[in-house]
Amino acid sequence: MKRSVITQISSVLRIVRGERDALVRTTHFKAAVENVSIATIERKTMSTKTTLKRIALVAVAATGFGLMSVVPSSATHFGDTLTVSDATDTMAIGGTAATTTVTQSFLAPGGTADSMTVTASVVSSPATMSAVPVLTVGAGSVNTTPVVVGQVVSVNADSAAVTTGVITATLNATVAGVYIIKFTPATLDTAPAGAVSATAVTWTVTVGAAKLVSASHTLSLIGPLVTPAASVAAETAAGTLNHYKAALTTSAGSQLATIKVTPLDDADAALNTNVAISAKIVSGPGSLGIAASAGAAVPAGRDVTDATTRTAHYVGIWGDGTSGTTVVNIYTGTTLLSTESFVFYGDIASITATKVSGLVHAGVTNTAAITVVAKDSNQVTIPVGNVYFTSSDLTVINNSYSTVDLAVGTVSLVTLVAGTANITFSDANTAAGTTVTSNVVAMRVAAAAATATIAFDKSSYALGEKATVTVSIRDAAGLPVDKTAVATAFAAGGMVSNFALTGADLTLASVTPLLDSGDATYTVYLPAYAADITLTATGGAGLATDSGLTITSPTVSVSDTAADAASAAAAEATDNAIAAYEAAVEATSAAEDAGAAALAAQESADAALEAVTTLGTDVAAAIQKISDQITAINVVLVKLGTTLAKLAAKK
Repeated sequence: MKRSVITQISSVLRIVRGERDALVRTTHFKAAVENVSIATIERKTMSTKTTLKRIALVAVAATGFGLMSVVPSSATHFGDTLTVSDATDTMAIGGTAATTTVTQSFLAPGGTADSMTVTASVVSSPATMSAVPVLTVGAGSVNTTPVVVGQVVSVNADSAAVTTGVITATLNATVAGVYIIKFTPATLDTAPAGAVSATAVTWTVTVGAAKLVSASHTLSLIGPLVTPAASVAAETAAGTLNHYKAALTTSAGSQLATIKVTPLDDADAALNTNVAISAKIVSGPGSLGIAASAGAAVPAGRDVTDATTRTAHYVGIWGDGTSGTTVVNIYTGTTLLSTESFVFYGDIASITATKVSGLVHAGVTNTAAITVVAKDSNQVTIPVGNVYFTSSDLTVINNSYSTVDLAVGTVSLVTLVAGTANITFSDANTAAGTTVTSNVVAMRVAAAAATATIAFDKSSYALGEKATVTVSIRDAAGLPVDKTAVATAFAAGGMVSNFALTGADLTLASVTPLLDSGDATYTVYLPAYAADITLTATGGAGLATDSGLTITSPTVSVSDTAADAASAAAAEATDNAIAAYEAAVEATSAAEDAGAAALAAQESADAALEAVTTLGTDVAAAIQKISDQITAINVVLVKLGTTLAKLAAKK
């Protein structure tokens, strides 16, 4: 049925209005390009071919052919949204750039006539920074292939359907700070149906400083040949792999070991910016080289540098024929990152054997009875390889040129019967090939246990004091037995005390001598009261001589030494007091005797004085008499003289 003229005219008007709308959108888009500082891509417009078709339709409609237009009257969209996958993000200078996914979605009923744009702009950033986000087409777009020009993206519908454009925004900043990026949606439509529903969204990126290499966290691992250890634990477990035969030369094919150096920051994370390293032998023999991979290095000297920045460096190690301990320092610039040490060793020059226990058990293999160390001429310990040992009496210890792994360093003896034998180590497994021998180690294979004694370590103790009980196991000759447990040294119940003791369990029937003396010791605590302690036990089947016999320890006393000391002090003080009293009595008696003697002396003195006084008087009287007589004699003599003078004168 033909459509009416009115219908035909309406179709023409719609076509004309569509052309007008297209012109308006084109004019608006051009103005937008001129008014912004960044380039935009005009959404798709109808192609010239489409325009010609519309003109043809107008002509057809005017002639009344009654054809229906299938071109929309305007480019419209509905329900548009705009999202970012990460509203906030972080990065470090020199590290992985920050990224987010921008997704714009809308319903495009007009098909290719419908399009939207997204513009990225920097809202704020550090003052010295001019970085802008880089936009690229992401994965996952639906019904469109977004077009990117600078910071503007056009999302054009391929057909009348829900259209989703996915864009990746990348920011790689070189200045630390906070960056705020805004993504703004837009459309070129002016009709109400074309209004933008979505609002602008922001992406905040916090940029931190570049990660710096940390010496304490940088990983340095050494391993044999061209294979560095996989981890610190693996390196520690390898242990002796850090020792290398010094005879190998510095030729490229004789690399002995590899150090893998992985510079890390203080969070044990890889650096944002890789660093160059150098390696230097600070002491000891050897030569070094550095490369980007294991096994690629060549010997270049004792102080080498890899100027190329890498996430990991491989330092090769070569010997120079000299033994000794080598220390290698690893640097970045002047910063010491790590220190590795290893040992180059030569041929065996000396072997030293040390007896772990002088007693071994008969009839079994006694492990770790002797330790052995081999050294080269520079006294460098040789960590790997073999030495050999021989017994002087194979009927006692049955070992003849048995192998000892130097990495283990201990010897297992095959004992047959009780007796003695000397053990000697050599660098070869034949007498003819031997050039180096060790010191002689005298070993005794113990006989069966025969007797046991029990003793305390002291004869007297304080209340509650700790004591050591020693059980001595001996063979029939009175010699100590070895450290092998004597399962039934005592009968059931073990040792029994006449007073309760605490500490070690003394009730065990088994006794294990832990010393070369053949003794086992037990720590016990004595009672907190005075007592005389004795331990008794019945010899078990493990004792050839004392089986079934009662074994008794010497009796020890437990006393309150402090109280005893106080009593002794009190008794001594009493004795001293009595002695002092007796001395005082004697002193008093002596004083009385002295007083009587003094009185008698006084009386004697008085009598003597009186006698002297009387005598003095008598003497004075006698003297006076004599004086008088002398005077009289003088008178007579005068008279006589006068007479004589007269007589002489008469003659």
